[in-house]
Amino acid sequence: MDGAAVGVDRIIVSTNEGTLRAVVPMNAMAMAARNGGGGSSGSGAGGIPKEGKLLPNGHRAFKSFDDFKDFMGSAGEGKQWHHIVEQRKVNVERFGAEAIHNTENVIAVDKSVHEQISAIYSTKSRAKGGLVVREWLRTQSYETQRAFGLNILRQFGVIQ
Repeated sequence: MDGAAVGVDRIIVSTNEGTLRAVVPMNAMAMAARNGGGGSSGSGAGGIPKEGKLLPNGHRAFKSFDDFKDFMGSAGEGKQWHHIVEQRKVNVERFGAEAIHNTENVIAVDKSVHEQISAIYSTKSRAKGGLVVREWLRTQSYETQRAFGLNILRQFGVIQ
């Protein structure tokens, strides 16, 4: 983390048009909670409630994928959890854990579809400069990675 971001919180707000990120003073979130901005009993690591942080759009964000799974449970019979923006270490470091491990970015997909999607991400692409797709993606913005992931899900009929 660079020096400019020390002592700040990230806020992630998703809208139909995209995702807005803001960096605010560290005490702004505490002040909002103290003034009726919500809160929860029983906090987990880092002050994030074990049930995750409720985002303004109704989704929940978590400090880790394990916390996400503890709250959400199994993806379902024959299904696996899939991160639209991959949970690669570089993504967690760049965008923050809550941007990656949240109920908007992680969805349940059929195991066979998940394996096919993972295979696409593991292939080399001439269109991506000969890089493996996931290696190319890690150089892209959150918005570009999300758009790519949503497009792949559309191709497999997971979403419309």
